Order: sequence, then C-alpha cells, then structure tokens
Amino acid sequence: MTEIFKNIFIMSLTAAAVSAFLLIIKPITRRIFSPRWNYYIWIFVLIIMLLPVSLRLPKHIGYQSAAISAGVYTEVYAVSTAAQSRMTFLQLFERYAGILSKIQLGGTILFFGIRMFGYSRFVRLMHKKSTLCSGCKGQINIHVRKSKFITSPIIVGLFRPVLYLPDNSDEKLKYVFMHEKIHQKRRDLIVKWLAVIASIIHWFNPFSYIILRQIDTECELSCDFEVTKNLSSAERKEYMQVILAFAESNTAG
Repeated sequence: MTEIFKNIFIMSLTAAAVSAFLLIIKPITRRIFSPRWNYYIWIFVLIIMLLPVSLRLPKHIGYQSAAISAGVYTEVYAVSTAAQSRMTFLQLFERYAGILSKIQLGGTILFFGIRMFGYSRFVRLMHKKSTLCSGCKGQINIHVRKSKFITSPIIVGLFRPVLYLPDNSDEKLKYVFMHEKIHQKRRDLIVKWLAVIASIIHWFNPFSYIILRQIDTECELSCDFEVTKNLSSAERKEYMQVILAFAESNTAG
C-alpha cells in the first residue's frame, strides 16, 4: 500500500508541475494551436495522473541514484558531514509514507462515496423528472429525454448514456445533435469520467480539480470547433447563438 501511495504522489507532483506550466503558457498556446491540440494536451496531463510509475526513494544519504520521475534518475551527493546528519525531505517522506498512504486511501474512499451517491441520486432524479423525446428518434443513436428542470443539454451515463434536453430546445435540436455526435465519435464521455476518477484518486492535490475543469472546458471548445469548421458562415453564426443561449440560461439558473 505504501509503494502505491509513493507512485501516486510522484504522479500527482509531476501532473501538477506540467499543468502549472501549461496554464502559464496558455495565452500563447491558445493563439498558436488549434482547440483540438489544447484539448489533447490536457488529456496527456490526465494520462500522467493515471499511468503507474515506479518510485524508489533513497534510504541513506550518500552517492546513489534516486528515481525522481518515471525513467529519470539523478545523482545525489553528500557534500559534508553536517549534511549527512540532517533529515532530508525524502527521508521524512519515507518515514511517514505509511501514515500518508492510509490518509490518501481513506480520502479516496470518502470522495468516491460522495461522488457516486450524488451522481446516482442525480440520475434517478433526471429519469423521474423527464419524458421521452418522441421527435428525436433516429437523430442520434442514444436515448433522448426532455426535462424542464435543465437549461442546457447534458449526457448522463457511461454504459447506457441518455441525452437530456431542455423542454424549449426544439428549434435547436439540429445543432445539439451535431455537437453530441462529435462527443460520441471522440469518446469524450470516457475522458471526462477518467478525469473525475483522477480527481478522486488525487483529491489531496488542488491541481487535480484544475485539470478536471480544464479538460471539461477544452473538450467543449474543441467540440464546438469540430462542428463549426464544416458549417457555412450563416450556420456558424446560428450555431454560436445557440451555444450562447444555453450558456446564458446556465448563468441565469
């Protein structure tokens, strides 16, 4: 269990460093690269948070190799007798890793329980407070329901996804389905679920919530870009009006 926590810690630290760098250069990358690139680079950060690594911490001060990241090693030197007698960060981490691993596991179980309870309650409520969309059959290959309790489209469920639409979205269905088909094609729902799982595992890292939010934002922006690149100028303008209308409804709600 302790070794697992050490791996999670180094994954979390690496992802935090990469995400901090990406946030700093975001004004530049936003202008230079496409929305798809800006989305995929955050998926790369997500992979760092979820891909297991091997971490070996030094047990003694001296000339040795310490794995500070996956496959990257640095030489650690003892420069003086006084330095050898001092407690280093790695030694402190090694000493308390057992306790920290239990705290991390307990937090993961707690956050997972809270997330799943809230999600399952939301799914039941949405199903109860919605009706089948009779005019949506054949437009998209997932179940579609309508509800007056939401102000913008939302997909719920991973294995049996259901698209919920606001009651007043009939005139906007064309663009809604175009948008959701892009999400389906790219398997974006899986990416978003993995981001949630990563935020649960790395609950102690504030950057995990930033990464979750960035993935969600960049996912939607890149999806909008994919939809509009094949539209005419008039259609692109109409599509953006629909997106703005949903955004304003969410803000008002």
